[in-house]
Amino acid sequence: MANTEKFWFITLLHDFPHINFSFEKTNATFDPSSSSYRESIVFLSALPVIFILLIIILSACCLCALCVKKQPQKAVKTTCLRIFAAIFIIFTIGSAAVGFFANQHTNSGVNSFVNSVNDANQSLEDTYSTLNILNQTAVRIQSKGVNGILNVIRSRIQNTTAVNLLENLMEKIEQDSDSTRKILKEIKDKVPRTDLTNVSTRTKEIEFYRWCGTIVLLCFVLFLMILAIVGCYKKSRCFLLMATCIGYLVLLLVWIASGVYLGTAVAGGDLCDSPDGFIESLGSNSAQKTVIKAYLDCEVGKGLPSNFSANVKDANKAVYEANTTLNHVINKTLPFNIQNELKQPVLYIRGELDYALGNITTLSELLDCKSFHNDYTDVKTSVCETTLIGIVLLLLVVPFMGLCMVFIQCLLPRIWHLSAKRRGYRPVDDTDPFSPRPPPYNGYGSMHAGRTSNADYYGEPRHSINDSHSVDVLTHELPRNESPPPAVSMSYFPLSSQFVSLFQHSYRSWQLGDPPYERPPF
Repeated sequence: MANTEKFWFITLLHDFPHINFSFEKTNATFDPSSSSYRESIVFLSALPVIFILLIIILSACCLCALCVKKQPQKAVKTTCLRIFAAIFIIFTIGSAAVGFFANQHTNSGVNSFVNSVNDANQSLEDTYSTLNILNQTAVRIQSKGVNGILNVIRSRIQNTTAVNLLENLMEKIEQDSDSTRKILKEIKDKVPRTDLTNVSTRTKEIEFYRWCGTIVLLCFVLFLMILAIVGCYKKSRCFLLMATCIGYLVLLLVWIASGVYLGTAVAGGDLCDSPDGFIESLGSNSAQKTVIKAYLDCEVGKGLPSNFSANVKDANKAVYEANTTLNHVINKTLPFNIQNELKQPVLYIRGELDYALGNITTLSELLDCKSFHNDYTDVKTSVCETTLIGIVLLLLVVPFMGLCMVFIQCLLPRIWHLSAKRRGYRPVDDTDPFSPRPPPYNGYGSMHAGRTSNADYYGEPRHSINDSHSVDVLTHELPRNESPPPAVSMSYFPLSSQFVSLFQHSYRSWQLGDPPYERPPF
């Protein structure tokens, strides 16, 4: 078999340190039956989980510290923090999108692997079935065909010499039949007895749970990012706290998935670094291992591997000799005029020999290099290219997504803490004409400070009325738009609203020199 190109990441994954639970370096050759190798894979898978547990503990302590910390009296700008959170949220959403693609790519590779394994298993089953059919055919030729002809010969031919000659010929047919059965047994012993149905069934079941689990995890991540986006945009403490609490659980699940994909990727790299050796180890004895190696190294179009070519030729030769011997028997019985009695057993043997010859041809096609070699090539391509590429892509995406979520989990509690409202603040409507007004700015805090403006409340020239405190209070300037209205007590305005309106109208008329006061309608 032509050597296929090995991807660079296969070597990188294979070179990962393999350390068992005793902190001893173990062999990196893919060997699931070795407990030390299994421990090394589990050890690698546990590293991301240990890392995120430490991060979660530290983050939880920081969150508790923020909860007991005194909230700021004044609102603090969180624009910078929210921008950084938005950047990491965008990275996380992009990683989730790539994760969906990688998950589907991995699923396609696994499905292709299962189909190839099923094809190989079907070829093995067909081979076993054909061998059993040939063995049963040889038994029927001996029990029914040969014995039927011998009974006719012994009952109808009185010549002892002729009977002995014909018995020797029929014994030759029995020997050819026994030889065929031995050849079939040799072939059967060489064919690997591996039930691949269990492999494909378990693989499909595990892949179903892996595919569904990854989809659900990515959907949880997207839901968490939506909560974080809404919380940061609206500065909602409820959404921020909800995203923070749910984020710890999702973060733990993300890093558990990272550990699983790390262990799977390393095991896949070990397998794809030397797949032929693992496939050869599936043989139960040296003969089967030799046959497996022959199929792995054979060239398509070159016919049967050398391990089976001689056996198939011997089986064909035995059937041919049995046919030739049967023709001799028929020719030897012509002088005795027993063709009618021999017709039925002879036709039976002819039919069985033709049937055996057809099954030998089928067996030759099943044992051809093209069948098993192509199945193995498809399996190798599915595992070491399609599936492993998807696993490696997930191994890159999921930890990156986890790191982005770690930063988000650090930013959200801080934004939540700084988004607290100022204590004692009450919103004031500046456009309300009956809202309490602050004193002038040039004399802020004094109700009788001098004024520098030359415009009154209505934008007209002001006349000094310092001798009237009540008028001064009622006609002070409106506050500027950029100044926050202080909480002025209504004790500054003891008069009713109707009296204030009447007084202002009279004072304006006096300034403009209007006729004497007329009571304005209320």
